[in-house]
Amino acid sequence: MEVVALHNGLLGEVPLRPRIADHGLGPHLHHGEPGAGLVDRVRANTSLGLAAAVCEHGVERLGRCRAVGCDRVYADVRRGPRRRYCTRACRNRSSVATFWARRAS
Repeated sequence: MEVVALHNGLLGEVPLRPRIADHGLGPHLHHGEPGAGLVDRVRANTSLGLAAAVCEHGVERLGRCRAVGCDRVYADVRRGPRRRYCTRACRNRSSVATFWARRAS
């Protein structure tokens, strides 16, 4: 699978060092190197979260918004019909544009 290969490449680029931390709010998991900067911590957490979504929900639940002019991506982890837009706003804009296009023809 192309998505899996691409994501494994991303995981290989991120310095990962999982550890349990407690900042007084209870134990939680950190994935980045100790003392890592914000960008590396965000990359580590995001890449592991995305990997978990792919493994738990499948690649088909990841997508790019189908709204014209939108380049956002989404992870659909809800039950029910598959998602096609990143937000309700994009879905509504697309529905309105489709309505007016049909009406014009």
